[in-house]
Amino acid sequence: MTYKEFYGTDYDKFKKVLDSVLNTIELSSLACIQYTTSRIKSPESVLKKIGNDYALLHDIIGIRIICSFVDEIYEVKDWINSSFEVVQVRDYLRHPKPSGYRSLHVIIKVDGCLVEIQVRTIALDFWANLEHQIHYKKDIEDEKLIRSELKRCADEIASLDLSFQTIKDRIEG
Repeated sequence: MTYKEFYGTDYDKFKKVLDSVLNTIELSSLACIQYTTSRIKSPESVLKKIGNDYALLHDIIGIRIICSFVDEIYEVKDWINSSFEVVQVRDYLRHPKPSGYRSLHVIIKVDGCLVEIQVRTIALDFWANLEHQIHYKKDIEDEKLIRSELKRCADEIASLDLSFQTIKDRIEG
């Protein structure tokens, strides 16, 4: 099933909103942004998650903003607050998920559409991408051990981010 078949006329609206938000980010000239990625959630992913009623989702349109340092995540958050209508903020940096997942999620509303913006450091994005690949594999042998190792790695990466932040703060002193 194509995006157009699944979303119908909403697909063009989603693309327009996504392009608008990406353009606003690009024009922001925030030097701390290393790169962005984006997507419109695939029909398969929506069907697997909730079925046909995609209106229930807040992350059909998703953007990920990657920074180098943790303090830059909050700099981006402040900019988002001043540039968009913010609906919700979930701070998984200060309150990590039990799995160890860390990120800042900001849900904004643009032209009636919800857009989820995730802001992470390079290190947090690295962990999340690997965890995502492993998470969706079925019949994992020693799953409890693997989850424990993933959590340990997440904690080490958070510690690494803190060390880099400390180094940056001392240099900028």
